[in-house]
Amino acid sequence: MSRARTRAAVLALALSGCGARTAPQTPAANQAAWQSTLSQAQRAERARHHAQAQQLYETAERQADSAAARAEVARQFADTLLSWERFSDAEGQLQRVVANTPMAVAAWHDLGMVRFRLGLPAGAEVAFRRAVALAPADPRPRIALAAMLWAQHRAADALREYQALQALRLPDAVAAKVAWAIQQLTAAQAR
Repeated sequence: MSRARTRAAVLALALSGCGARTAPQTPAANQAAWQSTLSQAQRAERARHHAQAQQLYETAERQADSAAARAEVARQFADTLLSWERFSDAEGQLQRVVANTPMAVAAWHDLGMVRFRLGLPAGAEVAFRRAVALAPADPRPRIALAAMLWAQHRAADALREYQALQALRLPDAVAAKVAWAIQQLTAAQAR
């Protein structure tokens, strides 16, 4: 290293500790920072640089300046973790989403799906029921709950959920499947 470069490096180092401080970040700058880091994480994921993507998601979460921002980062990270089939880690991120945005119906639904996949049916049921309570007209969480209950051999509980679905406006194909499920469960109970 040349003498000029060495002096410049020493001067820069000296100035960095002598009151030459950066201004505190404004809320807009904080938002730009976490959003930029989130975008970098998504690019790293698309390039299949998983370790780098994970570090960037974690950095974006630390940079997030509000509950909604933390929820958005956690949601994006959860989706990525699901694509990596890291279901336990995805569950943790989805828990962060619902902690930061407790009215997020889709996150409650997905948390139920992940918990069921992990073999945690009680936790899955709690999440599904929360999603149903938040959005009673949305058939997706109720369908998932009914299917899970049926898989657990809780026919009476599953039947109640399928019957509740009949009161909703459903696409014809979904309505036909609900009618079929009701028929199957009713026949099974009659035996």
